Amino acid sequence: MQKLLPIVLRGSLFAELAKKLNRFERGGFFYLSLIKQKNKIMPIDYKKYPANWLSEIRPRIMQRANNTCECEDCDFKHLEEVFAVRHKGKTTGWFRSFELANSLPKTIEMKKGKIIDNPKKVKVVLTIAHLDHDENNKDVKDDRLMAMCQICHLRYDAKEKYRRRNEGTN
Repeated sequence: MQKLLPIVLRGSLFAELAKKLNRFERGGFFYLSLIKQKNKIMPIDYKKYPANWLSEIRPRIMQRANNTCECEDCDFKHLEEVFAVRHKGKTTGWFRSFELANSLPKTIEMKKGKIIDNPKKVKVVLTIAHLDHDENNKDVKDDRLMAMCQICHLRYDAKEKYRRRNEGTN
């Protein structure tokens, strides 16, 4: 039996979602069933990377990291399943325990007109981050690379992505 997640909705948002999704309501709570969704991984343009990226560099960094995110205070393992919590359009964290994730503040999240599970089961995929943000550097040294889970990698790259977007460069 699937667990039901009670989420309080108010006013027109509740009525609109209830009609659209044909879900049921009891005592002012809107219930959503937790259904596993397919994990998606962002595409990578390997033309920007050294020819031996997949065969030598990535495996070497992954081995050094023991298949674990190398960021401080993060110890997620490659391909570990965790629960992501979103609040007001942003991922607030990943948690190993569904009970802990489900106890935190969260909001109804929609994608392409459909409600997504919150917390949502996700698979940790370790990526290799360029600490200097130069993915075109074909002679990068191992000390300038770091294994990171996707949430740490996105947070690490956020300021640089913002800078490039404002300068009109990618």
